[in-house]
Amino acid sequence: MPVSMRAPRRRERLLVWSVDLADPRWDEDAAAARLNPEERAAADRGTAPVRRRRLLVRSGLRTVLGELLGLPPEDVPLAVRGGRPVLVRARRAPAAGLSCSASGDLALLAVAPGAEVGVDLERVAPDPGGDEWLAAAEVERLARRPRDRRAADRARCWTGKEAVLKAEGTGLRRPPCTVVTPPGGRGRLGHWWLAPLPVPSGWVASAALDRRWDPERLTLHTLAPERLR
Repeated sequence: MPVSMRAPRRRERLLVWSVDLADPRWDEDAAAARLNPEERAAADRGTAPVRRRRLLVRSGLRTVLGELLGLPPEDVPLAVRGGRPVLVRARRAPAAGLSCSASGDLALLAVAPGAEVGVDLERVAPDPGGDEWLAAAEVERLARRPRDRRAADRARCWTGKEAVLKAEGTGLRRPPCTVVTPPGGRGRLGHWWLAPLPVPSGWVASAALDRRWDPERLTLHTLAPERLR
């Protein structure tokens, strides 16, 4: 069956869903049934919390893609390349970039019809460790910020870097210190358009696309457990 995706309206340039991994209503068996054997094997190699996260994130991604493509979730042609999910598509079918991220009990699923995308989510930590991954300009910028804002701003720097590294497909093979994020985590970075995502208090998230997009017009959707039954 050819893979196609309805062309989004301008405000739908980026589609993002949040997943509450701590919700006790998730049915892990139903989630596992939507995965292929390789995906289930990858989930089973993790500890119980890791297995749960992998099952819910991958089955959630299959669920939203199935709705966009008009396919059963288990028939969505997903593959893994370079450690990230990609949509295998027929010749001349519209492309869609995919990206996922999880931190603590929250996960994000992103689909960008016609674009490359990277998203990253981080729980704000009061003592995140060393600064070796920061560029000199970012270290100076953070030092000027109010002390009570530094943890969130530091996490914002990291999510911006990770979003770009995921979007370009290099991941941490490229040193994060070579990605210098703009103030506020919003702006042009090479040919990537970077901006924060609206996530619950206590987390920060960023998305990078290879084309202009308006974060003010983005709605964070919620993937409810009932969608996976």
